[in-house]
Amino acid sequence: MAGQNKDTRIKKPAQKTAARKNPKIKKKGVPNNSTALLLACIAAALGFVLYISTIGYNYAYDDFTAIKQNWLVQKGFSGIGTLLHTSYRYGFWSASDELYRPLSLVTFAIEWQFFPNSPGVSHFMNVLLYALTGFFLFRLLVKLFPNNFNIPFIATILFMAHPVHTEVVANIKSRDEILCFLLGIISLSLLLDYVKIKKPSLLILSVLSFNSRFFGRRCFPKKRLLRSSPLSR
Repeated sequence: MAGQNKDTRIKKPAQKTAARKNPKIKKKGVPNNSTALLLACIAAALGFVLYISTIGYNYAYDDFTAIKQNWLVQKGFSGIGTLLHTSYRYGFWSASDELYRPLSLVTFAIEWQFFPNSPGVSHFMNVLLYALTGFFLFRLLVKLFPNNFNIPFIATILFMAHPVHTEVVANIKSRDEILCFLLGIISLSLLLDYVKIKKPSLLILSVLSFNSRFFGRRCFPKKRLLRSSPLSR
């Protein structure tokens, strides 16, 4: 009996030691971070491949009022200050309206500074931003469905491939819609990270991303936004 008890006491520590040597044992069937990153890149690549042909397109429709015939945008860096406190089409007809979405106009001004009258560059930026949307959308959905990548991946692929987005990506002017959605999902993703790990910087970045949406696409009347903005003073 004494010998048997001794053997038992010897075996138990051995089992604990073996468990300590493998601290990273994962549950069977639970997807890992490397898989999530790969699938997010696949979703982004799909969006990029679907619309890369648009870099050969020219300006069209509202691209003229927002870029081609917008004297403020064509001033490049020197026009950004005015773009931030005037209405959307002020640089086209020098009059105010109810549209206020300066973020996309600022990106157009930066592009014109380095690549004047180059629609291919602007189309490429739209495609790149759309690809990033697919990447971050999948990462957001994974946080909502952490134990099953099938739902996030299928949902993201259907979103990226849906033809309803064709006009938004192919029309340069519609970058305001891409930016608004992209900043929205980044904001929500950062908020979920904050809820999980309680890191204040994540909350600050989430709020900044969320507020930036309002400069990407008008969510309130221009006058109401400008009244509360320090730029109007």
